[in-house]
Amino acid sequence: MPSYVTAPEELAAFGRDAQAIYGPIATAVNNGDMEEAARLMIDGSGGEGYLDRQSRGYQAIIRDNLHSLPRLMAQEPPPSITCEDLATLRMPVSVVHGRLTRPVFAIPSRAAARCIRHARHVEVPGVGHLWPQESAQAFSAVVEELDRTM
Repeated sequence: MPSYVTAPEELAAFGRDAQAIYGPIATAVNNGDMEEAARLMIDGSGGEGYLDRQSRGYQAIIRDNLHSLPRLMAQEPPPSITCEDLATLRMPVSVVHGRLTRPVFAIPSRAAARCIRHARHVEVPGVGHLWPQESAQAFSAVVEELDRTM
């Protein structure tokens, strides 16, 4: 929940994208179509057809966890965190996301980086929201480099 996103245009863009990704997922869950809900969730994060392009093993893991989707979609919102709350963090912080990440994920990332003035903010070119699982080694290399230069 982007409780620390305060710019009206960002909140509006976040809301539009959240509805675009989560509205159809909620509909599928409410209709009892967990396979469709999972496809919408994975494709919504990785791009159209993402789930179908994954290995059979990956798809099996998704199918094995379909039972969790109703709980995921019905969870209570987390406590509100303000920009001022984030600004009080004193430990080293890095905010990293793919430049191709859709607004529902990128907007809160950018806002968090603005709120935590000492945070290192990295937008990784050419990658999206699921990049850490797509290229664990490259993701780990970025994390290690950030750790080394903190």
